[in-house]
Amino acid sequence: RQEKKKKMKILAVITFLIIGMLAINMVEAKSAEIDSATLWDRYRNELMTFLGRGKPSSMKTIQLLPQAVPAEWDSDESIFQHFCLNAPKWGSVWEFQSGRVNFFEQYSRFLYSLHRDSNDNNAAKYRRQLDDLYEKEFDLLDSLEREEIACEEKYNTYNKALSVSFNQFKNTHCFEVLDLEADLKHLKARLVVLGRRAYGGQKQFAAGRAVAHMVENRVNEKKFIELTPLTDFIEANKKGQFNSFKLDIDENTSSSSQKSSFKSFGFSIGIPSFFSIGVGSSKSKFKMNTSEQKFKMSIGAKSWTAIKVIPDPRWFSGEVLREWANGPFNDPKITKNTFFAKNEKSTLPLMPKTIYVVYKPSVELTLSKDDAERLESKKSFGLKLSIGPLSFNYDKKTSTQKSEQKDGLYRFIIESKSDTPQVIAVDNVELPF
Repeated sequence: RQEKKKKMKILAVITFLIIGMLAINMVEAKSAEIDSATLWDRYRNELMTFLGRGKPSSMKTIQLLPQAVPAEWDSDESIFQHFCLNAPKWGSVWEFQSGRVNFFEQYSRFLYSLHRDSNDNNAAKYRRQLDDLYEKEFDLLDSLEREEIACEEKYNTYNKALSVSFNQFKNTHCFEVLDLEADLKHLKARLVVLGRRAYGGQKQFAAGRAVAHMVENRVNEKKFIELTPLTDFIEANKKGQFNSFKLDIDENTSSSSQKSSFKSFGFSIGIPSFFSIGVGSSKSKFKMNTSEQKFKMSIGAKSWTAIKVIPDPRWFSGEVLREWANGPFNDPKITKNTFFAKNEKSTLPLMPKTIYVVYKPSVELTLSKDDAERLESKKSFGLKLSIGPLSFNYDKKTSTQKSEQKDGLYRFIIESKSDTPQVIAVDNVELPF
């Protein structure tokens, strides 16, 4: 019996020691420094919740920007086109490095891969005739546009003397417009009939027409269109019309439902540091020593907007993508998954539909004294501080504040004074749709 009591005491001591060690490990884990993967994941979840109006699941195709991208296309449209035409990879990160492919070129590749031959022996002849009709259609459209402009000018002058509707005026004074509209209507009917002969049916005709339109507009029209222009957002900001933006992140912030996204198909070159500092494109990790338990962060902006974008319908056809997603294709090695698979190897899995932009962003951090002082000390060097997708230049276009809080912690606030907006995320539509 004494031996049994002795063993029970030993077992109790061992159990106590194990529980104690577990408790210590839990405390140490809780006080450990917060890592970048956790910060990115929490930021993603808060952003999805904010943009999805409380429903993060509605933002499943959103992609984060791993580094700052200024929204400067209000003065140079080519920047906007370059941004949209770089086709997104499948995944949770909008990557704009060498691995990206051109959206227009991949759309062209898809169309030219289709097996569109008709069983009609005269199909080649009909296709040549169809090409001629396409050229006539574009000529008619150009002529119609010029005549409509001339008609509107005459209408504006005439309407000063007598008030009539534009259609009334057109029907009595703009016979050139009426003739061109009639010719165009007749030509479109011929296009449908000839297209079915050339490509063997309505489905084939749609694909053939898409190819012809794409080729005709290859140089000048391979563009995306802003449905809600960046310039409108900038003008609203100048007028003091703001739409505030704020995300709060601390130890209680939940992670997104796609916890593995950054590790499995997210950053192809590794997880970037959530905090980094440097000069130009040369940056190094800024290590935060504040414990996860004490760390807090609020990411805000004076205003934000969602810029809706679509590809120009003169070269893009969602109908053809949808109807021909499964082919048939000319090359047996090409399949639907070549273009539309939900993995990094596919070339057309996503298409940008919304670009999220913020104006004069700011970040408020609750940090240890050491971290706050190290951040403040960098200001004298004129360096660039990156926090998530945001960039702050330590110059006269950036302001900082440091103040002591309770429990030995400090509040550090950094705010951009630049008028140039910054892109923070891109939402996409899954293809084919």
